[in-house]
Amino acid sequence: MNLTQKTARRIATAATAAGLTVSLAACGGITHGTITGKEYRPAHQYIEMEPIYGTHCSGYGKNFSCSTVITGWIPETMTSPECYRLDLRAGQKTGSVCVAASDYATAHIGGTW
Repeated sequence: MNLTQKTARRIATAATAAGLTVSLAACGGITHGTITGKEYRPAHQYIEMEPIYGTHCSGYGKNFSCSTVITGWIPETMTSPECYRLDLRAGQKTGSVCVAASDYATAHIGGTW
């Protein structure tokens, strides 16, 4: 893997992590409320395709320019951790939280978290 590919991979990894953080924040917008649903999700692995970036240059003289382009894709195995999820509602806001197995076992739909 050359330097450009390593840099591109680091950028892609940072962007993926930032996207995951935003996704988790949106999912868990609230931490307390009425329990509207429960779901257990075991740990699992999945494949995510990561882009490989390269540089494409064209033109001549003052019209010469370069841009970053996707030149291919690499499969990457990702792991999603186990989650005992409670779906919550507080007024008009909804969200979900992952809780301990013991808390999940005693939580009831319609109850308060």
